[in-house]
Amino acid sequence: MGLAIKYVESSVNGVEKNTVELHLQGLADQVRRMDQKLTTRLDRTISEDFETQQLKISHTRSTIRGAFSLK
Repeated sequence: MGLAIKYVESSVNGVEKNTVELHLQGLADQVRRMDQKLTTRLDRTISEDFETQQLKISHTRSTIRGAFSLK
């Protein structure tokens, strides 16, 4: 964050450099939390979809085995 604020004078248009830096840091924290939530949800969705597919595969295998064992 220091690099982004490095070239700003101590006060620009009546806004202090520290105030701008604090707000930018707050925005960066919000973006980080949003990214974490999105990543967590995506991971959960992928995991659930994988489990569903594994159950379908298992069921299909059982059905095929049952069909061949009837002969």
